[in-house]
Amino acid sequence: MPNIYWTGLVFSLLLAISAFTLLSFAEPILLKFHEPAMLAKNVGEYCAILRWGAPGGLIGIGMMRAFLPAIGAAKRLLWVSIGGVFVNAFLNYGLIHGAYGLPELGFHGSAVATTITVWLTALVLIVRVPAFAAALPAFCRRIAGHACR
Repeated sequence: MPNIYWTGLVFSLLLAISAFTLLSFAEPILLKFHEPAMLAKNVGEYCAILRWGAPGGLIGIGMMRAFLPAIGAAKRLLWVSIGGVFVNAFLNYGLIHGAYGLPELGFHGSAVATTITVWLTALVLIVRVPAFAAALPAFCRRIAGHACR
């Protein structure tokens, strides 16, 4: 696999650090713009959960959206994205209202559902790209000094 794809992965992770940091300070940022304190608190709580999906979002959607069409696998992106919509809808309803045996989390459930869906989408896209998936063990050996299992 060409180094450009690994560069894209690393760049996505670096961008995720910025997104994670920005989402971590949503409440104080909103308060600086004189938004109501309760709104800033609720948005801050929501973003504190959602920030954990930033790396998955940037890898899965950002990088793969450019990479998959380049290797002729745009249909995979389409079908995984459509599947992600249904997974997100199921998890949103379940986690907001406590349906399907899931815990009732209120509006926090929406952030949890979106974070889970974003990561699932990213992982499915990475695993479903044969060239990318085949290169993962070698990449892990280079980074960690041993094979990923």
